[in-house]
Amino acid sequence: MGEPEVTLDDLFRRIAGDEGAFTAWMRAVEVPLRAKLRSVSSEVDVEAMVQEALLRMWGIAHSGRTLEGPDASFRLARAVVRNVVNEELRRLRRHGGPPADPWPEGDEVEIAGPASEPPDPLLRRIILGCLDKVPGIPAQAIRARIELGHLLSDRGIAVRLQMRTNTLLKNIGRARRFLAQCLEENGVRLGEVWR
Repeated sequence: MGEPEVTLDDLFRRIAGDEGAFTAWMRAVEVPLRAKLRSVSSEVDVEAMVQEALLRMWGIAHSGRTLEGPDASFRLARAVVRNVVNEELRRLRRHGGPPADPWPEGDEVEIAGPASEPPDPLLRRIILGCLDKVPGIPAQAIRARIELGHLLSDRGIAVRLQMRTNTLLKNIGRARRFLAQCLEENGVRLGEVWR
């Protein structure tokens, strides 16, 4: 008798307590998410859109909420990346109507109460410790994105920090690279996709 097949939703539920689960989940969803963005690839930076969506999914996985329904984590990832893209398209299109939606079909996902298993306290300490070590302006940028990303677009965050949007994004990239290196130095294996 073989072991039962692990689904994407199984991996997503394990992210808060299993450092390898996010990497495995991300590897499974990243290519399909990129493929869905082909229609807007001439208008937005697809890599930045996917990475932002994955960052938001990481936050959702650690929020204590659970997702319900078949393929819930992938459907939510599609909805999140769609929202990220639409925020960027609205920012870029100063004239005309609302932006074209890359996925007109609905991606509704029910989000239930707190997860049954608490997050891994050691992993949380490592992440927060590494976040505290991010230097200077990159630290300001990544903290603002974490705290305000669900409320403001990158442009809005940049205005709050009194910097250009491009400068904000470069500093977030620097902070992510610093965090990835720090996490790996502390035994958290992120895989090559974070480089």
